[in-house]
Amino acid sequence: YTGDVVCVDFKVEDFNNIVSTQYYIFWDTSILEFMSAMPMNLQPSQNYVVNGSQALGRIISTYYAQSVTTGYSVPDGTQILQACFKIKGNCEQSSPIYIDIDNSIDPPGPIEIIDAVTGGNQTGVNIGLLHTEGQVSVNCFDPNSITINMDDENVCPGETFTVDVKVEDFSQIA
Repeated sequence: YTGDVVCVDFKVEDFNNIVSTQYYIFWDTSILEFMSAMPMNLQPSQNYVVNGSQALGRIISTYYAQSVTTGYSVPDGTQILQACFKIKGNCEQSSPIYIDIDNSIDPPGPIEIIDAVTGGNQTGVNIGLLHTEGQVSVNCFDPNSITINMDDENVCPGETFTVDVKVEDFSQIA
């Protein structure tokens, strides 16, 4: 609903021996108003900085590990960031939330995921980022009706998967 606050969790996979990261998160400022962003689960925490700007419709996230030779690793599925927004949009509107380069600055702000220095390399390598665009939708519904929620699933072609379906307010249905 308009005025509600929604938080979006950012989780990682294959975050192994990462020395540094830099990326930009964008959204539609006419639908979402940036409230806060909380970095988490990367050490040392003082090396993980997140700054958001409603006016620019972007969050800048930067992190660097203590060691360039070992980097930092976390298990698959670890949440590294939570961004919260106040819904400004109307019923049935939605805003994408996505990671991209920042073309509003010169030179453009890149997406960088740098792995640990190995072998004879003196610098790590930008291994890139495979990311999935998210979306926040403004839902408006009859408070006397039931609510059905289905989880999003990311799968590869040919994989078998299940989708959890949850129902709320399912009582005295004739």
